[in-house]
Amino acid sequence: MGVIGRWGGYTFEVSPGVIRSFSDLSIKGSSETEEKESGGEKYVARKSGKPSEVSLTVQLHAMLGCNVRAEAMGFVEDATNGKRDYFYVGSGKLFVPSMMLTEASVSKVVMSPDGTWLSADVKLTLRQCEKRVADVPQQSYDDGGGSGSSGSKKATTKTTVPATALADEVSQVLNVSKSIREANKANSSSSSKSASSASAVASAKKTTDTAKTASAASKQTSNTSAPRSQTVKNSDKISAM
Repeated sequence: MGVIGRWGGYTFEVSPGVIRSFSDLSIKGSSETEEKESGGEKYVARKSGKPSEVSLTVQLHAMLGCNVRAEAMGFVEDATNGKRDYFYVGSGKLFVPSMMLTEASVSKVVMSPDGTWLSADVKLTLRQCEKRVADVPQQSYDDGGGSGSSGSKKATTKTTVPATALADEVSQVLNVSKSIREANKANSSSSSKSASSASAVASAKKTTDTAKTASAASKQTSNTSAPRSQTVKNSDKISAM
């Protein structure tokens, strides 16, 4: 389901609410020429481009959500008034210039007994109605999202980067990337060395603290043993008496 195309406020689509499609899409482009002769040989030369032309047949069915009579007569009225708009197929313009509806022909009308239009085919002919922009490719316009003859056209500018400039830019990016990797490696190595030094200092400090603790314990043991020895000597003196 989706939008097939659009022009002049009409949307050709397949959706749950309506099916309004077209068939027999024909696109025509031609040039006006003149004959020339040189060296006993004739050939044609282009004088000017003729207007581009699009023709299609719109199929309207009441059971598919279309108001057959109103839409068919609306196309006829638009052709009489020369209505113009950009013609879209899918999401893009079929032509850069806007297209004028120059002819609308209604056929194969099927009506109910009370005169209600049940179905009809409407053949449309649209022709280019404004000058092409010189030196601008057909596909270089931003299609945008809007429609209507008042819609603005935006040219898309494409910039080509020389191969040498592109190579220099890539080389610079690679050099910067290499410098970053080396800096990260150096920082990592420095951090590792700092961590090792800190570990060694912590280990040495722990050993020193352990030695100090052992020395203090030794002194305390020595001080405790001295009074006992003195007590034994005093006891001997008492016994001698």
